[in-house]
Amino acid sequence: MQGARTYAFRMSFGPSVAGFGRLGAVCLFPAGSLATVSQSVWGMLLQNSMQRCIRGITLVVVSCGASACSSSGGSGGLPLATGGAMSSTLGGSGGAQITVATGGRQYSGGTTATTLTATVGGTSSAVGGISTGGGLPVGGAPVAGSATRGGNASGGTAIGGTSNRGGSSATGGSGGTLGGAAAGGRGSAGGLPIGGVSTGGNVNRGGSATGGGGAGKGGNTATGGTSSTGGANGNSGPAYMPGFIIGADISRVQEQEEGGMTFKDVDGSTPTGTTSTGGGILTILKKHGFNYIRLRIFVNPKASGGYSTAGYCDTAHTLKFAQGVKLAGMGLLLDFHYSDNWADPAKQNKPAAWASLSTAALVTQVHDYTKDVVTQLKAANGRPDIVQVGNEIPSGMLWEDGRASGSNFTNLGNLLKAGINGTREVDNNIKIMLHLDRCNDLAVNKWWVTGVQGEQVAFDILGESCYDRANYQQPTADWAPTFASLGTTYPNLLFMAAEYSDSKQLVNDTVYNIANKRGLGAFIWEPTNWGEMMFSSSGQLLSQYATIYDNLAATYGKR
Repeated sequence: MQGARTYAFRMSFGPSVAGFGRLGAVCLFPAGSLATVSQSVWGMLLQNSMQRCIRGITLVVVSCGASACSSSGGSGGLPLATGGAMSSTLGGSGGAQITVATGGRQYSGGTTATTLTATVGGTSSAVGGISTGGGLPVGGAPVAGSATRGGNASGGTAIGGTSNRGGSSATGGSGGTLGGAAAGGRGSAGGLPIGGVSTGGNVNRGGSATGGGGAGKGGNTATGGTSSTGGANGNSGPAYMPGFIIGADISRVQEQEEGGMTFKDVDGSTPTGTTSTGGGILTILKKHGFNYIRLRIFVNPKASGGYSTAGYCDTAHTLKFAQGVKLAGMGLLLDFHYSDNWADPAKQNKPAAWASLSTAALVTQVHDYTKDVVTQLKAANGRPDIVQVGNEIPSGMLWEDGRASGSNFTNLGNLLKAGINGTREVDNNIKIMLHLDRCNDLAVNKWWVTGVQGEQVAFDILGESCYDRANYQQPTADWAPTFASLGTTYPNLLFMAAEYSDSKQLVNDTVYNIANKRGLGAFIWEPTNWGEMMFSSSGQLLSQYATIYDNLAATYGKR
C-alpha cells in the first residue's frame, strides 16, 4: 500500500531474559487512535485469558511504507527485528507482507520469541504466534478480518517453526507457501530420518530444514525451509548432527589440566576456562572447526587394575566434562567401555564388581548401569548426542559371556541390546553407534554386522578405527572399498571413523566421500598425548595441523 502505515504493539509478559527484557505476544493494527489500539490490545489479552501473566507492557512500533519497514523499541524494550531482517513486499489486494525475525540470536536462558510473519491487507490476515519454551503459538489478533492461531488466512502465509532450548520445534503453520520444515532432521539415502521427526517437509542431511541440526538454547531459526543449525548445547530434542562431524577424543585432557597443563592456540594465546566450563582447549578446537567431542567412560577406574587411581573417566569426572562440552556448544559422543580399564580387540575384561554375575544378571547390569549414567548426564545438562555401546568389539565384549565367535552372537546380542535399551529409555533421540577396528577388512565387518543384526540389535552408526599404522588398519587403500561395500550391503547404516591419528586428511576424505552422504565424520584420538599429536609437549597447537582442520571446516564442515 503506497504511503500506508501499520503499527505493531508487543505485550510483554513472563520472566525477564538478560539483555532482552520480557517476552510476549505481538499484534499488528492499522493506523488509528491510541484508544482504539489500547482497546484491541486488552481485548486480545482477555480473549487468551492471559491477563494474569502481565508483568509490564513494551511498545514496539513498526512503520511500513511502500518498500520497507522499520521498528523502534519502547522503554525497556527492544526492536522487533534484532540482528535479522524486516521487510515489506507488495502483495494481495493492495496489501503488504511483513516479516520480522530475530536473526537466530542465542539466549542465555528463559524463553524465546523468534519469528513472526503476518500478511496485512486484503480481507484477512494471519498473525503467527510466538514460541515460548516450545509451547503452542499464542493466537494472533485480527487486522482487517479474522485471524488464525499460528496458521494462515487469506494469502496462505505460513510461519516456519522456531527452535528453542533443547531443539524442540514449534508448530510449522498450515497450508504453508514458504517451504516444508523438518525439525533437526538428517537422513541417509532415500531420506531415512535419523536426527528428528519430520514436521511437514523433507528430512535432509544439512539440507532445507527449519531448525537445522540439534537445536541449542534459543538456537538459530529460519523461515521458509532454509537451512539453519541451532547449536549443540540442547539437552533434549534431536541429537546434534552437523553436516560433517569434525571430532576429537580428548578424554585425557581433564587429567592433564588438573596436572597443570595449559593449552594454547597457534599464536600462543591462552583461552580462559577449562573443559569443565566450556573453555580452555574446547575454545581452541572449536575455533579451528571441531564441532564434536568423544569421551570414554569406565565403570570403576579406581578398582584394582583399573584405569586411574584418581578416578579419571569415571561417571563423576565424565559428567563435569560433558557439561563443559555442551557449554561450548559442541556435540558429545559417549564411549562405554564396560570395564574398569581399556577394552579393545585384545581384551574385554569385566568390571571387578561384575565378575561373578551370571550372564542374565550381567545383561541386567549393563542395562541398569547404562541407563543410570545417561540419566545423570542428561539431568546435569550433559546429554550425549551419540552413545557408543562397547569399544572395538569385533570379538565381543565382557568376556567370556559376551564373546562372539562363529555363528554365536546370542550373548553379545543380548548385552548390546541391554546397553541400547538403557540409553533409549532415557532419551530415544540419542543415536547409537557400535564400534569395530576393521575399516580395512570387509569380510570381518560383514560377518559381524550380519551376526548382531541377526540377534535383532538395532543401531544407527557403525564406527571404525582407522589408524594408518603397522599392525593396525593398513593398508589404507582398503578403506574406501570397505566403506563402499558396507554402504551397499547395509543401506540403513551410517558410518564414522571413530578413531584415527595419522593421515588426517586421508581419513576425513575417505569418510566424507562415502556415497549418499552416509559418512558422518571422524574423531582424532587423544591429539594432545598420543600418535601424531596436534599439540606440542607444552600444550600449544601446531600450525601445520591447525591448517588442516581450518580447511576441513571451510569445506567439509559446510556440507
